[in-house]
Amino acid sequence: MPLTSTATPAVLLLAWRRPHTTRQVIDAIRPAAPQRLYVACDGPNPARPEEAEKVAATQAVIEAAVDWPCQLEQRYSDVNQGCRLGVSGAISWFFEQEEEGIILEDDIVVHPDFFPYCADLLDRYRHDTRVWAISGDNFQDGQWRGSGSYYFSHLPHCWGWASWRRAWRHYDAELSSWPAFRDSGALSHLFSNGAERRFWASIWERLHRHNQPDTWDYQWIYTVMANGGLAALPNVNLATNIGFDADSTHTFNPEARIAHLPTAALGELLHPAHVLRHSEADDYFVHQHLAPPAPAMSSAIPLPDPTSPRPRLQVAVNEGERLAVDVGCGGKPRNPFNAERLIGLDVMTNQEGVYPCVIGYEPLPLHDSSVDFISAFDFIEHLPRTAVVNGQLINPFIDTMSEIWRVLKPGGLFFAQTPAYPSMAAFVDPTHVNVITEGTVSYFARRQGLDGTAVDPWGLDLGHQYGFRGEFLLVNQWWAGTHLCWKLQCVKGES
Repeated sequence: MPLTSTATPAVLLLAWRRPHTTRQVIDAIRPAAPQRLYVACDGPNPARPEEAEKVAATQAVIEAAVDWPCQLEQRYSDVNQGCRLGVSGAISWFFEQEEEGIILEDDIVVHPDFFPYCADLLDRYRHDTRVWAISGDNFQDGQWRGSGSYYFSHLPHCWGWASWRRAWRHYDAELSSWPAFRDSGALSHLFSNGAERRFWASIWERLHRHNQPDTWDYQWIYTVMANGGLAALPNVNLATNIGFDADSTHTFNPEARIAHLPTAALGELLHPAHVLRHSEADDYFVHQHLAPPAPAMSSAIPLPDPTSPRPRLQVAVNEGERLAVDVGCGGKPRNPFNAERLIGLDVMTNQEGVYPCVIGYEPLPLHDSSVDFISAFDFIEHLPRTAVVNGQLINPFIDTMSEIWRVLKPGGLFFAQTPAYPSMAAFVDPTHVNVITEGTVSYFARRQGLDGTAVDPWGLDLGHQYGFRGEFLLVNQWWAGTHLCWKLQCVKGES
């Protein structure tokens, strides 16, 4: 059957501090013209003074861009609730007033077919308690699953989705049922794939014990899976995430494989014959995105000659431009902060823009306070904590953190993404010689209190005793699947 012009269901827009992406999301909503639009906007964090202006700008965009006749309901917070409480609270507020509807975050731009697709499936499965969610994204790389326009998964993707009050009322924000579910043996029945089982078990255990990471969607995934629910996923991608940038909470790398995925028309809507999970599609997603194989590493490291240090690079940067350096980048440096000038550093390279450096064993070939941003993707786990070179004990990991601090400008940012404990990904690769935990960062950075002052000096004091020469401020630390992410700000006398 063709996608019909059925009235667009109620829509919830989740916004915060990104006026540029929020405008694009509203531009995509406008042609569908939902008669009821709900907007929730979290408040600014007082520890980041510039954030209040961004939040105000976002709210101004909403007021100006919502220009079609509709019932507009707003839920604006004066305080920063964070991702977990802010988003889940907004969704609960939405479903207190609506039996069903669509949820879009401020970085998800959807194809026009997304709205009639959701409307049709919300109606078709309204009373079918097997189906808990309708998702708009597709990560199957062009592979068509089943005979219909969509298939069913046990994983509810949340980049553009829809659901019903009947499903959301089961949302378990605290994962209160997790210990009993974990101990019941149900995980073995839920996941035939061991890598997927370990992946989700480690995330849910961390959430239950430590309320980390600060997110809401892992709890929703648990709620759906633990109740045997299914999610409908389209066979073409109907939603794209445009929010891979420095203002994002969890998605920084604009060159990530799943960033800015193209969307396409769904065409005639064909319903699958059966409401059954497509296990092959789920397994493909696990192997490609949740637990991909580790990249190959070179076993031969040519140690530098300490008597002949490399000359420091003279990187030409025009006035007003920012310089980013990606360390341990291989042949393709990444640019998560969208800097105007980018170079890479790696042990061996023949790629333009990537310069040789045996990181951890020699100084970074850069001048003091010359770099705006540094990034390290899947790298610091390969840095030994100790090593013996020419009969002397050195600390490559600590020395690298000191060097990163040295070359960053005051206020410069360091982003790191690394597999970490308790994920198995921290151990299975034999070249992972540096096991990172949530507490590791405390030896290099202070946390920031709500009043903007630095707290928790004890770890940093120990770091200095162990040889760290510098100081960072922890802007944010979060989990992205098996990987722990840091965003640190360089603190120097001029900061």
